[in-house]
Amino acid sequence: MKLRAITIIQIFVSSFVCANVTDLKSIIDNAYSSNNSLQAYEYKKQSKQLEIDAQNRGYLPTVDIGANYQYNAPSSPVTAGRTRSAYATASLDVFDWGKKSSLVNVKKYEYEASGLEKEAFAKNMTLDIIQSYYTAQKISANIEVLKSKQKELAYQKTRMNAFVNAGLATMDDKDKLQASYDENSYTISSSEMLLDEQYEHLKLVSGLEFQTLGVSIIANPTIIKPEPYERPKILEAQHNALKENIDALNASTMPQVKLQNTYTVSNFEDKPTGGFDGIFQTEKNTLVLAASMRIFDGGVASKQQEALKVQGLSLNEEMVKSQKEQVSFYRVAKNKLFALNSKIKSAKSAAKAAMSTYVAIKEKFSAGLVDNVSYLDALNNNTIAASRTKEALYDYEIAKSSFYYFAGKNPREFVK
Repeated sequence: MKLRAITIIQIFVSSFVCANVTDLKSIIDNAYSSNNSLQAYEYKKQSKQLEIDAQNRGYLPTVDIGANYQYNAPSSPVTAGRTRSAYATASLDVFDWGKKSSLVNVKKYEYEASGLEKEAFAKNMTLDIIQSYYTAQKISANIEVLKSKQKELAYQKTRMNAFVNAGLATMDDKDKLQASYDENSYTISSSEMLLDEQYEHLKLVSGLEFQTLGVSIIANPTIIKPEPYERPKILEAQHNALKENIDALNASTMPQVKLQNTYTVSNFEDKPTGGFDGIFQTEKNTLVLAASMRIFDGGVASKQQEALKVQGLSLNEEMVKSQKEQVSFYRVAKNKLFALNSKIKSAKSAAKAAMSTYVAIKEKFSAGLVDNVSYLDALNNNTIAASRTKEALYDYEIAKSSFYYFAGKNPREFVK
């Protein structure tokens, strides 16, 4: 029974620990479902869809109702003293030279741009999470190396104390070990603070609580044909919206044809004695087909068109710049992968050499054949070499995500 209880406790503890370890994919997936900024982009996109619906309703007739009270003094044979009227007017734009359709297209392009903005933010968020994730992994790996160094320094401190007490070593030797121990302890504390900052950033972005990070990798790059990322597409959609606005302005300067029907109900009081009662109609229906055209507006429409055209030129320049940037960044990202591959090989070789040197120096130091300066140098070099190997490996993962990003892909698709 006791053994069974211990087994249950072990399973519970194991489950608790696992529940507090999360991987990169879980962080990204949770960010996509709970990140507030990403949700804000979704609401913006939904609002643009509603604007399209609202603009489409501009094709429907409009109905207005109203009432008025009129007092005339003095009255005349054809004018009552007091008149109360209520009316309803139905209006329909018969022909507007495509103004409404252009305005609908404006909203459609704005909707397209808002969707692309959401996608762009999601990709940027993914890239930020990946960079923060592997930065945290680098710091964590460095802390492990530093703690291993700390154990070795603690052992050598205890050993040196025994030598000092036996008169086989000087206080100077002991103080150097103590200084190295204290410096390493401070480095560990500083690194833990940096690690905590990265953890907090990942928790804030993803809305996910965790204790430690698991192992995750990015799929190794293959031959990929780059495709435009969202920025040029957003600018293109905005440019198309500007062109539609120009068309709408052009249409507004053309004759506008409107059909209007007004039904009026009136009540007349204080009608003149001996007046013409037949002219006081209590109900009246008026149908009007009207065409109007503004022939002078002080140049407002033409200046607005010029302003929109200049905005279009600005967007074109931004579009060209964005396309050039992507080509350049993609080329740099691809070259960086090759450079980091070489760095990893170099770091592994350096770590192997540093370990061999450290082992040899440690044996000689234990035998009293070298001083503590040589020992501490070998220990530091071994620590640095081990950290650089881990850093190179994690930098390579970050570089892979940047490569996919500048290839126009979402790095989320390549997280394993």
